[in-house]
Amino acid sequence: MEDYQESPQEDGNVWTSNSDLFMAIAVVFLIMFVFSMLAAGIQKAEVVREQREQEAYDEGTAVSKKILTNLPKDHTFALLVP
Repeated sequence: MEDYQESPQEDGNVWTSNSDLFMAIAVVFLIMFVFSMLAAGIQKAEVVREQREQEAYDEGTAVSKKILTNLPKDHTFALLVP
């Protein structure tokens, strides 16, 4: 009777395929992480911009955009000249 022995080459293929699978999963999670960090950065920038606009409006240094857009064109010049 001959004993069945697996060659080392066949056993290595199993680990190679598993490592490729885990590498692909890691790359997918890395891409998801990068996109979520970009989205969080963009959202943070928008929040900071809105806070600055609100602070400027509260201090009275900014004229409301709604006021300027609702006025006729000849009245906007009167707002700029003291």
